[in-house]
Amino acid sequence: MDALLHDLRLAVRSLRRSPGFTAIAVLCIAIGIAANVFIWTPTNTLLLRPLPFPASDAVMQASMWRADAGRRTYGSWSVPDYNDLTRLDGVFSSVGAYTEATWNVGGVEEPERLLGARVTPSLFPTLGLTPMVGRFFRPDDATHDARVVVIGSGVWERAFAADPAVVGRTLTLDGESYRVIGVMQRGVRFPEIHDLWIPFVDDDARMHRDKRVLLIAGRLAQGVTREQADARVAALMQGNADRYPETNIGWSSWLVPMNDLVAREVRPLFLIMLGAVGFVLLIACANVANLLLARGAGRQREVAVRLSLGAPRRRIVRQFLTESVLLASMGGVVGVALGTWGTDWFTTRMMPTTVPYYMTFDVDPFVLWVTVGITVASGLVFGILPALSLSNPSLGETLKDAGGRGSSAASRVGRTRSSLVVVELAPSLVLLLVPA
Repeated sequence: MDALLHDLRLAVRSLRRSPGFTAIAVLCIAIGIAANVFIWTPTNTLLLRPLPFPASDAVMQASMWRADAGRRTYGSWSVPDYNDLTRLDGVFSSVGAYTEATWNVGGVEEPERLLGARVTPSLFPTLGLTPMVGRFFRPDDATHDARVVVIGSGVWERAFAADPAVVGRTLTLDGESYRVIGVMQRGVRFPEIHDLWIPFVDDDARMHRDKRVLLIAGRLAQGVTREQADARVAALMQGNADRYPETNIGWSSWLVPMNDLVAREVRPLFLIMLGAVGFVLLIACANVANLLLARGAGRQREVAVRLSLGAPRRRIVRQFLTESVLLASMGGVVGVALGTWGTDWFTTRMMPTTVPYYMTFDVDPFVLWVTVGITVASGLVFGILPALSLSNPSLGETLKDAGGRGSSAASRVGRTRSSLVVVELAPSLVLLLVPA
């Protein structure tokens, strides 16, 4: 630790003597780090972060699709097919369904039109959600006479001033009075930006197998894999196609983890963007490595004297790497600030207002840890070549040369810098050609 602190003090003094070089190197790394923060933040949100449900990896969406559609689609279910699914033993521990709706909300100071959903009483338990105030629906609520509603936390705060005694009060939905029985967890607006939920009620108009109105969520039973459940549900739909050919022939179903509903569509795009920002960081590392080599050419006599006095080569390499990692750390701090600002600006100015509630584009601990790893790795990447090249000069030629640079040392550094130029140009050409 003492040796590390000594190297760090030397690195700080060395970089302080070259403020112009330090500023340019930090800016190069900061741009590469900022680009990675800007892309890793939505990547984490869309591809890696689970949905805000307990054990959300076990929650599946069952989607209907036609074999003649060319590809699997995210289709809805009919009420009879859903009822058949709920009776399928040993596949799901719980199954729920919902259909989206909108209502004109009255009975409050400022009437408004809100998105909501009609849900089966089993849906919220299937998702693992619990109410913040009151209760959710019971089976006896799924009748036309019950007229009960669960409200979102936003409606609770706007319309009822977050009154904890809100249960039993009424809202008017499309001119009909509904009794509030519960308040959803704060911030939850399932399925996307919805603020009201009422029970789904079966009626004669919906009881036909060709009336597909329901979206299905099912939680896998303990020990059941998605592949096993997928096969069982597909077999159920094949049996229904045989029994009800006039409405079900050609229809099948597939299970999609709810965590992957968005990721499946955008994963290829974000993998391309991650590759692009990786190339940007590689270019930045090559630039800084070239700057280090150019600056190190003036330190050949210093290195040669230290080696001639008996300093081991690894000690010189460690000193150069300490400077590189320190530069990368400074660039990382600036890059995180730039990336965070860019993310905030994009989400407030450019993102649509209809983004689902669970898509929060923030620089969370996961993104910060990824950035720390990228920063340290970049410091080692752009520091290792200059460290190895500058710590192995020809001592005799270097000490004889008045300028501090021997011919063999200078040629070796020149070859290394030429190689780095190639490293810079190659990913630059890739970035230019990919859009074409």
